[in-house]
Amino acid sequence: MDDDELSLLNEFNEILQSEVYVDLDRLRNAARHGIPAQVRGDVWQYLLGVQHADRSKELSFSRARAEDYKALEHIDNESSKRVKGEMGRYARRVNFFSAKENCATLEHVVTAYLNNNRDVDYYPALVPICAPFVITLKEESDAYYCFERLMKLLANSINEQVANFMTLFRFILPDLHSYFEEEEVDLNEWATSWLQYLLAKELTFDNLVRLWAILRTTKENLEDLEQSEIRTMLMRLPNMDISRIIAQAQNLRHETMERQLFFTSLLTNFTMCGITALLMADPNAMAVPDLFEALGILQHRGQDAAGIVTCGQRGRLYQCKGNGMVRDVFDGKQLANLVGSLGVGHVRYPTAGSSSMSEAQPFYVNSPYGLVFAHNGNLINAAELRHDLDARAHRHINTESDSELLLNVLADNLQQTGKFRINEEDIFKAIKDLYASCKGGYACVAMIAGFGIIGFRDPNGIRPIIYGRRKSETAEGFDYMFASESVVLDALGFHDHVDVGPGEAVIITRDSVTKRTLVEDLAFSPCLFEYVYFARQDSIIDGISVYKSRLAMGEALAERVKTFFNGDINNIDVIIPVPDTARAAAIQTSQALNIPYREGFNKNRYVGRTFIMPGQQTRRKNVRRKLNAMALEFHDKNVLLVDDSIVRGTTSKEIIQMARDAGAKKVYFASCAPAIRYPNVYGIDMPSRFELVAYNRSDEEIAEEIGADGVIYLDLPELIHSVQKFRPSIEMFDTSVFDGSYITGGVDENYMQHLEDLRNDSVKSRNDVDSSETLGLHNHYYDFAK
Repeated sequence: MDDDELSLLNEFNEILQSEVYVDLDRLRNAARHGIPAQVRGDVWQYLLGVQHADRSKELSFSRARAEDYKALEHIDNESSKRVKGEMGRYARRVNFFSAKENCATLEHVVTAYLNNNRDVDYYPALVPICAPFVITLKEESDAYYCFERLMKLLANSINEQVANFMTLFRFILPDLHSYFEEEEVDLNEWATSWLQYLLAKELTFDNLVRLWAILRTTKENLEDLEQSEIRTMLMRLPNMDISRIIAQAQNLRHETMERQLFFTSLLTNFTMCGITALLMADPNAMAVPDLFEALGILQHRGQDAAGIVTCGQRGRLYQCKGNGMVRDVFDGKQLANLVGSLGVGHVRYPTAGSSSMSEAQPFYVNSPYGLVFAHNGNLINAAELRHDLDARAHRHINTESDSELLLNVLADNLQQTGKFRINEEDIFKAIKDLYASCKGGYACVAMIAGFGIIGFRDPNGIRPIIYGRRKSETAEGFDYMFASESVVLDALGFHDHVDVGPGEAVIITRDSVTKRTLVEDLAFSPCLFEYVYFARQDSIIDGISVYKSRLAMGEALAERVKTFFNGDINNIDVIIPVPDTARAAAIQTSQALNIPYREGFNKNRYVGRTFIMPGQQTRRKNVRRKLNAMALEFHDKNVLLVDDSIVRGTTSKEIIQMARDAGAKKVYFASCAPAIRYPNVYGIDMPSRFELVAYNRSDEEIAEEIGADGVIYLDLPELIHSVQKFRPSIEMFDTSVFDGSYITGGVDENYMQHLEDLRNDSVKSRNDVDSSETLGLHNHYYDFAK
């Protein structure tokens, strides 16, 4: 325990050990800065009014509570069954909650609460709300009354919190607030729903108490604060989920495309997709809780739309998908309707086609056999495939999505077997034929109704996919899951991880796991940009730790800095990362150069990645909303900023200007990636060539364009070595964004022009708006804004 932590603990002990009366105002004030674990239970009881502040009445109150709790009804078989089911899922996420006594206490407390509050319906969030009390408080009766008191506060005091929240909202997001007013949206109703969700499902209880206190006091003090101070206050709030605000706003019906683009620009973060598929060993189990959690973990790979399709008894399929973040597309009722023990999930950012809800994945065709399909990547011969499916196979393609093309190619190949029931050999042949016709980078998962799940990867292995297994809790055998990244499998308790190889297909049924490499003569070339930016740093992709590779990039970047300054690194006073992806590399660069590392930017985590925002003016405006420079770290210093990459240069230019505005003397900009001079055609929605700041520019011209005193790029061989050193058997990577070398071939000037017509700023505003009337499975999705 460091000095600050010890000082904070002593402050709490001084308040709590008062002989006569506990000063609740002082206690609440201290709680805003976090509550030490040693005193957490006592503090909660006082703040919630469970324990009396008058110390002379403390013992009698405790005895009375215990007696009252004994008199409550603790048994309800139906409630207990539902609580136990949610506890199992919760225990897998929270390791220290697995103790039997904790589980029993939680079941008693939640069941007693439901029995004695008949107007309250059970919902899964009751378990994580109650769990902190059970873990922290020794007496079951204390846990119950704290939990009950919190639930009453949530029900009775919400309007006051909404009023305070809306005051902040007007100041921090004025454009969004103005739009709500113009459209006559009921702000109180909308914000009440949002705040209830936030308090119920997002915050740990000690952070909730802190947030509660701040919101109670903010309204009176707001008039005295400058906007920068308000912004700082908001950034210090725990888990203030502005993404949810934007997602709900996006679900409103927009009258103009300009408004739709404004909200999409705020919402979107990463420009790829995340996929997952699950098969449970127990045919009576529910796959959807794990699929839902998997999509939440993969949210960084796509924030435009989300979807799940499950398969129940007799091969019946159930679907829910729509635009928005994972938590906005699904609620408890919708998840409960997604029955079945196997399923497929997807989070999307559109790399080809529009952002229409009709293009949310997974896709489905009923013939043959009932196929469900989701993919991450991009095809470079989509036009050719579309024509062939129409002219030869007479298959109607309803959207602009490559995923629907891949699905129909696979379905057509399976149709040609002419069989009533297919086997693994038929599926392998169908996928092999798909490989022969579909060119590009893609990782795919599929489900055949009543049969099993499938995962396969393009012949060059450009896009990642991995699978693992875990012992079933309710049946003999193992559950199996595919996912884009290993972090999903880690979080959900799957082990024995295996990367799907290039040109390999893996078929999983309840009887067997069968895999086969169907294309062997092409070079394995995983995407290098996954390690630079897209993958979570706690993932391992193709046997390479993303985190270790980023540390190695930092070491290599340090050498490039030395070369740039001819060995005289005294020109740099401080190294500051551009949050968040570059942080690991910046720390390593700092250590290698023995130059101080500082956090100079506070980040609003809920404004998305700006290089995919349509329109330069929107991007420039949102950079300022996204980051706030701290003058303390910049004033009168020569600063080296470290970022993962430079794409359009818009973000970099604004960040450099922010550093200068904060008092920096000189600003140098270092990139962990080489200059990006070419667009990506394998599933990353980068700009057209002419919008890339490095296209046809030297390093000196780039520095001048973005306003830096110098630009330092990691060389491509150094970047490759930073990743390859952890698995030398991978001899090459997809480096097309850096060198224009497209491993699949087929990327000529005509294709490049076609791609740029889809991607550049001048045409993005002409994309199709959402068509909610597209035919398909019955969709258990509703618009949160209604």
